[in-house]
Amino acid sequence: MKTFGEFNNINENINFTNESKSGLEGVRTFKNGLSVEIIKEKYPWLMQAKFKNAVIGQDRDGFIVWYKGTWIDGTWEKGTWEDGDWYNGTWKNGNWLYGSWFDGTWEDGIWEDGVWEDGTWKGGSWDNGIWKSGTWENGKWESGTWESGTWESGIFNSGTWRTGTWKSGILKEATFEFVVWESGIWENGTWLDGHWLDGTWENGEWLNGTFWKGVWENGTWLDGHWLDGTWKKGVWKNGIWENGIWLDGHWLDGTWKKGIIFDRESLKNIDSRISPRKLKK
Repeated sequence: MKTFGEFNNINENINFTNESKSGLEGVRTFKNGLSVEIIKEKYPWLMQAKFKNAVIGQDRDGFIVWYKGTWIDGTWEKGTWEDGDWYNGTWKNGNWLYGSWFDGTWEDGIWEDGVWEDGTWKGGSWDNGIWKSGTWENGKWESGTWESGTWESGIFNSGTWRTGTWKSGILKEATFEFVVWESGIWENGTWLDGHWLDGTWENGEWLNGTFWKGVWENGTWLDGHWLDGTWKKGVWKNGIWENGIWLDGHWLDGTWKKGIIFDRESLKNIDSRISPRKLKK
């Protein structure tokens, strides 16, 4: 989350000195028959919010439509956000089509596209866009680019992960450029670099990085540093193996230091320095 000083700088940069005490004074244009009277009757939560230069209306289902403008603070209950800048507040539910989110709390809803700068995501569905920083607590990520931040739980279906900390959850398929992976299930994808602290790797391609411990189900290991864990199946092309249990797979090249090997074919290919007494029948 942003510090008070950082957020204060944002306020100065966009000049909030003309913001109103009542959000309705920040409306520039009403559309689709929306009026002050209708807002007071059906959408009183807008009366408590702060925003400026807003163009708003309502759809056929009776929900608010935000076309453009600057949301300064307050609670968004439900509706459709088409475009604009969100600086702080709480998003309860609704559809976000596009725009820039700078800080605040997202509770539920569908994010279709846009840029997320910082804040806390509690639940909902992310379809596409750029995530720059913040905390993801739970929800479903369909696609997009994750630049930095902390992932606590949820499902990551596809996309590009540049850096950050993964605490728990399920990853379906993605390209990870650098990550600190604490726990969770990796189903498929490409790992470029980072630290794997614990969890289950089901399939995919590992290019480089450090595997501290965990379970490797299947996949291709190109290079890197394996510290400990259980290797069940897959192709090892190169790298350093410090310790662990090797059950089955194909060892092509690399450095083996110690561990237990259950597969006779792998034992022949790994290193002549390994004692045959470590071979389990």
